[in-house]
Amino acid sequence: MSSDIGLTDTVTTLCTCWEITRKDGTVMGFTDFSEALTIDSVTYEAKTGYASTTIASSSGLSVDNLDVSGALSSDAITEADITAGKYDFAAVQIFQVNYLEPTAGENILRTGYIGNISRGDHAFTAEIRGLAQLAQRNIGELYSDTCRATLGDTRCGIDLTDYTFTATVTAVGDDTFTISNSETKTAGYFKKGLVTFTSGNNDGVSMEIQAHTKDGTYDVITPFLPLAETIAVGDTLTIVAGCTGSFSVCSGTFDNYLNFRGEPNIPGTDTIYSYA
Repeated sequence: MSSDIGLTDTVTTLCTCWEITRKDGTVMGFTDFSEALTIDSVTYEAKTGYASTTIASSSGLSVDNLDVSGALSSDAITEADITAGKYDFAAVQIFQVNYLEPTAGENILRTGYIGNISRGDHAFTAEIRGLAQLAQRNIGELYSDTCRATLGDTRCGIDLTDYTFTATVTAVGDDTFTISNSETKTAGYFKKGLVTFTSGNNDGVSMEIQAHTKDGTYDVITPFLPLAETIAVGDTLTIVAGCTGSFSVCSGTFDNYLNFRGEPNIPGTDTIYSYA
């Protein structure tokens, strides 16, 4: 987009546009104008089901947020994609243009990213967080008896290739699904791991694992949240081992105790209170 505003004081033919860039690289555009607009090769879809709260900015570092509400009437925005987290932390730019000459420049109103998203019956509300929100984050770490690294990151050092397996869904329950794979793992091995579907209605969708139990030689998986679409027998997926952050799992399951980022031997409050 051009950085030159290019709007005169007498312009009254204004409309608002929203440009969303998801983390997977997908760029989407929407406008409150009655017709679609094309700006810098991005098509801004005309929809009347969108409404936003007042955009207010302050000179300090206080958090400036606004909400954008809309109906799930656009083919581009689906309930399944929202549930799958495809819009989490997506970059957003909101700006005004002269719809009679949309390429003449824009007046940028807000730049930020999508925060909390709430869903109702065939509608959604997305919180647009300004860049000042980042300044409100606490930067630092606390002592903990569990590891502060994330399994597979640079601090952990584990190569997840050795702990990623392919599997097929063999049965589906109310809140669980059962899989078969070539590896025999004990119950809890995949707890806090990640499952990614590679076929079926949820193809490409990932979800964290809340619990892992056994049914004979089969693995019973409970996802943290229900999947957006129906899981079916025969769906294929990849599943990654989970790490609870405990020293026993780090050393026993992954043989990675040298990279453990916790302090399990520091006395806790119970020890302090045990003294007179």
